[in-house]
Amino acid sequence: MTAHCPYLAPSLARGLTGWTVYEAAGETDAVEAELFWAGVQAAEWIRPLAQRPHGALVCENVVILGGALHSHLTAWPHWALKNLYGPVGVMFGKFHAGEEEFNRDGQSIPTTPVSFLPVRPAVRKRDPRFLRDTPDLADALAVAVDDGRDVFGGIPHQLPLTAAIDLCRTVAEFHASGWVHSDLQPTHGIHAIDGVRLIDFAWAWPVGKQRPPGFEGTMIHLTAPELATCINDGEPVIPDVSADVYALAGALWTCITGRWPLDYAAAGATPGTLTTAELRVLIANRRAPLDEATPWPELQGVLRPVLLAGNRDRPTAGELADLISKVAA
Repeated sequence: MTAHCPYLAPSLARGLTGWTVYEAAGETDAVEAELFWAGVQAAEWIRPLAQRPHGALVCENVVILGGALHSHLTAWPHWALKNLYGPVGVMFGKFHAGEEEFNRDGQSIPTTPVSFLPVRPAVRKRDPRFLRDTPDLADALAVAVDDGRDVFGGIPHQLPLTAAIDLCRTVAEFHASGWVHSDLQPTHGIHAIDGVRLIDFAWAWPVGKQRPPGFEGTMIHLTAPELATCINDGEPVIPDVSADVYALAGALWTCITGRWPLDYAAAGATPGTLTTAELRVLIANRRAPLDEATPWPELQGVLRPVLLAGNRDRPTAGELADLISKVAA
């Protein structure tokens, strides 16, 4: 590889190339979120080092093991990271295990045995040519200067708040039609030009009508405690909008933090080692506290009471939209 990258050999010689290995385990959303966070950590580690002698040689590589379709898992994190950090002069690459790559002269580059995202200071005179499909980003990278800014500071809160409110109101409309969704999660609300669309109605059911025996639906990490109790005890499951609102609040919490709402580790549990039934017991008994990460305390302050409340004390989806509107105001 040193023949294809003139910076690699001197970087290795000075011990400036690092590798952090991650195991891709869990649902796609969770893996994407963790990869994004790993990329943020790598970029923030590199930024101060890039200002030091030989800083241009610093490179941190985020390696992905396990799982499948790494090209799918890395697509969103890579796109978001390169657009966030390009304007401050940090370059994100993307290589997938076993895929043949070619350099700008059409020469074949040795295939990599693992998938990884290389993160390094940008070479302003050369790197923009790798961004031909994103000319605006290429132009920004060509003149990038790291002034120490918070790359997340320029993201307006109004846009995601509006998206959250619209999602809540769409769920409220669905409930008003006499149905519960029963599988609300981050990827089941699509924000289109003409509004929010719910998808995946496999577990949707009329409000108040008992489900057939054996129902074990809903995303386990967003299952309301009272619903988990009914399923565990083999009691009849009668759909209620309150369980949907719990899942709705949990989905929004996950969108904010990039993690599921409950802190399983604090309860001495590791989700990957527990069966769904075992996780359901933990949820039903409320043994796992809410995750302590608070990147958006104002909005999480609205969602926290919803996730901690009993089923009779939760707001409706429409009321939750109104509560979030107060944050937006």
